[in-house]
Amino acid sequence: MLDAVTIKDDGEVEGMDNVWSRVLSRYPWLVEESPLDAAEPAIPQRRTAMPPKRRTDSAAQMSQASLANRFPALKRHASR
Repeated sequence: MLDAVTIKDDGEVEGMDNVWSRVLSRYPWLVEESPLDAAEPAIPQRRTAMPPKRRTDSAAQMSQASLANRFPALKRHASR
């Protein structure tokens, strides 16, 4: 593409239209305007984290004995 553009002694540039048409045919997304570009930019929404989940009453009241009843392997380790 560099050979397609010439600059005369008086500063006039020749062949630039040809180069632009070749570039735009090769990269058409440079010309196309999406509907989102034409509209005003949306105000970004502030992202907030979800609050931590609270324990249910049953989970808060778990004791070593109740865990040992649920998981027999804990009974074996508790006796050591």
